[in-house]
Amino acid sequence: MHKRILYCVLDWGLGHATRSIPIIRALLDRGYEVILASDNLALDFLRTEFPSLTSYKLPSYNVEYLAENLFLNGIYNLKRIRSAIKAEHALTRHIAKKDKIDAIISDNRYGCHVAGLPSVMVTHQLQFRTGNTLQDRIGKMLISKLLKSFDHIWIPDDEERTLSGVLSMSGESRVKCIGWQSTLVSSSSSMEMHQNKRNEARKEYIIAAILSGPEPMRTTLEVEIRRQLETLDAKCALVRGVKGSPEARQEGNITVYDTLDRTEVGHLINSTSVIVCRSGYSSLMDLQTTGKKALLIPTPGQPEQKYLAERMRSIPNYVVQEQGELDIKSAMDRLANINSTNPGTVSSYLLDNAIKNLFKNTS
Repeated sequence: MHKRILYCVLDWGLGHATRSIPIIRALLDRGYEVILASDNLALDFLRTEFPSLTSYKLPSYNVEYLAENLFLNGIYNLKRIRSAIKAEHALTRHIAKKDKIDAIISDNRYGCHVAGLPSVMVTHQLQFRTGNTLQDRIGKMLISKLLKSFDHIWIPDDEERTLSGVLSMSGESRVKCIGWQSTLVSSSSSMEMHQNKRNEARKEYIIAAILSGPEPMRTTLEVEIRRQLETLDAKCALVRGVKGSPEARQEGNITVYDTLDRTEVGHLINSTSVIVCRSGYSSLMDLQTTGKKALLIPTPGQPEQKYLAERMRSIPNYVVQEQGELDIKSAMDRLANINSTNPGTVSSYLLDNAIKNLFKNTS
């Protein structure tokens, strides 16, 4: 009988869901039976990608970013986060017993573990970088406490920590890098990508803005991006990142989608000259694996995204702007004479090794 893996995904935008796809596919390819659990847009997304898999709805965190200070946001959301973690832990135990689960993999859902079962946390953040030493220490202590119940910690980065930097640094043996996790490396053939880079004039869109993340910041950014795109003499696309129709609608020079599946997102990215998006970790993995030029906009109140964006400043492919200082035209001017970089290399051996060791010393 095949071992059953319960795969739980956080719904703070679509990043946690998109980076889970290669891992879920790898598990299925190895003969594991995978059961999904998430909520809201992430659950809808995973059900679309894996329609034949059993899935469960987990409690929603309903996190809102009302301030640009991480700890103020944390205090505001603390009660609902603690409640969600407690509720998802109870539901995880119920699912594990009902469906005879053999192991649990959780992407940033800290309540999804069960004593006696191998439990994996997928995360790129083991430390905080807020600029405040005391807050960083408190944040690290909190993360360490939440991770105590997990047997393995998988970091979606290469062993050099090219993207995550100090955020994922740890000397613990249970912490393993599994490589960049992006499906977009196979969304277009290498020949097509090469031809696209040689002839930018053949791009379907000049700019594609791909939005995601918690409210109200997602809506605030969408409003400003729409306002600026409308003033440009350029063919643009906007993926709003909300529940709705995947059908395109034309609004002036902007082709608007409420949501797109991963295949469609891959086609859009590969047919666009410049991407506008948050500096979320999963977005950076997609950009690195496609070699795309991008305007990165850190989410206010998420110092992790600001740290990641600052790391990308040294790469000519990227322009970084704060949300309150957004100027798409100036970013396009800076990127106009810059060639896209070669797509990054993604190897599966790190993930393969992590999966092989999933039941090590636990069976």
